[in-house]
Amino acid sequence: MFAFGLIWFADLTALGGTTSLLMLCVFTVVNVAVLVLRRDPVEHRHFRAPTVVPVLGTIACAYLAGPLSGRATADYRVAGILLVIGVVLWILTFLTNRYVLRQETTLDPTGLKH
Repeated sequence: MFAFGLIWFADLTALGGTTSLLMLCVFTVVNVAVLVLRRDPVEHRHFRAPTVVPVLGTIACAYLAGPLSGRATADYRVAGILLVIGVVLWILTFLTNRYVLRQETTLDPTGLKH
């Protein structure tokens, strides 16, 4: 339903550019996470990328998501609105879980399975 609202009210060109912008932001964070997670020791064999690959990925994605790449300002405006909507929905979910449903709202990392 939310997607139909976006299609109905938003400019599709700006929506496509915003999707691209937000994906580039996610890829930037993922490349940084690859560098950070390399420090964690593990007992099993796992994939390791050469350091230069995530560094170049971070630089390239951050540049393409930034205003220096010539990105339209409407992309940033729509992305900001979507992020505000996401934060409001998260707050509503948190408050509903905590005070209406009386559910625990914290995450215990020891209970996570690998």
